[in-house]
Amino acid sequence: MIKKTALILLLLLLVSCTESTKKIKLTFKYKPGMILEYKQNSKKHTSIYKADSLVKNEVDESKAFVRQEILEIINDSTFKINEIDTWHYTMPNKDDSTQSDSVTYSREMDLLVLQNGKIIDFKFKNSEEKSTSYMKNYYEQGLPVFPSVEVYPG
Repeated sequence: MIKKTALILLLLLLVSCTESTKKIKLTFKYKPGMILEYKQNSKKHTSIYKADSLVKNEVDESKAFVRQEILEIINDSTFKINEIDTWHYTMPNKDDSTQSDSVTYSREMDLLVLQNGKIIDFKFKNSEEKSTSYMKNYYEQGLPVFPSVEVYPG
């Protein structure tokens, strides 16, 4: 009886450890007209010390809203996406640094994105060319890019 139980447990273990032979390809399933919206909240704590004494301690919060609209599918593997980013934050008043001003800033760009999530190009709608290298670096570090080959689940 113990041998049968041990054999059954061994078979169950072997069956559960075998990998599925079915591979899957991970891709984004964008469709023209699809709208994706994201909200990002950031909080920054700043403490300033002078001669071991705290002279300033503040907390700043900012909120960003990202809206992406899928404009079109180009050659079955590339998506054209319009993105509008809007930030709401506070900054010191330029006339009185003890006061804060609420600021809203927006930026719009078009992205060309492969099915696996890799951004191959983007263009700002206004003249923000100075931000191009920063944005390229930001997107390459922060956005998911799926493997270009099929993978096993799990």
